[in-house]
Amino acid sequence: MEEIKQIREAENKAENQIKEAKNNGELKIKDAHSKKDIITDEKQKKILAEIEDKKKRVIDDSKSEREKILKKNSDDIKVLNEKASKNFDNAVKSMLKTFKDM
Repeated sequence: MEEIKQIREAENKAENQIKEAKNNGELKIKDAHSKKDIITDEKQKKILAEIEDKKKRVIDDSKSEREKILKKNSDDIKVLNEKASKNFDNAVKSMLKTFKDM
């Protein structure tokens, strides 16, 4: 009788240890999933931040390029205006000379 009681106690103890191990395992799994979610969120935030940085750089680069193009166009227009002005001045001088010579 005593042996049966000891066997049952041992079985109960073993079952309790199994349940405890199972619960601990489930808690560890939940904890791991939670950590995984946190890491995933952090990685996503980091990736989004990198994308935003690249986006800002592209915008800044395009603005800079646009300003360079506008400046070059402005400089080209100034040169063309100067040439046109000189050509006009030369044409007027030529016309005045022609009238003078008449």
